[in-house]
Amino acid sequence: MLHRLSAKKLESDGSALAVSVGSELEAMIARGELGPGQHINEMALARRLGVSRGPVREAARALERMGLVTVILNRGAFVRELQNDEALAIYGLNALLVSVATGRLPLASKRPKLLGGRAI
Repeated sequence: MLHRLSAKKLESDGSALAVSVGSELEAMIARGELGPGQHINEMALARRLGVSRGPVREAARALERMGLVTVILNRGAFVRELQNDEALAIYGLNALLVSVATGRLPLASKRPKLLGGRAI
């Protein structure tokens, strides 16, 4: 679900426009509109967002620094693909976070509940 980025405030500040384009590009990746390994077509994206190619290029470079995009000289920007070891590390970290969170649930239920300053 793309929308044109045409706010006058954004147009007057190029860096703010690049940030806005970057946010939209990041959202497109998160929603799966741009899949792993897919080329990010600067011209098409700029046209759809109603901006020039400059902010799209800046946004791609910013997303490259975040690790979401790979920029290849003379080829353009591509959505980064996770390697198997990276995916396994993410799943491992997620499992750890879930176990820590669920380990804290029984503690929360043993605390006295207060109603009007009194334990119930």
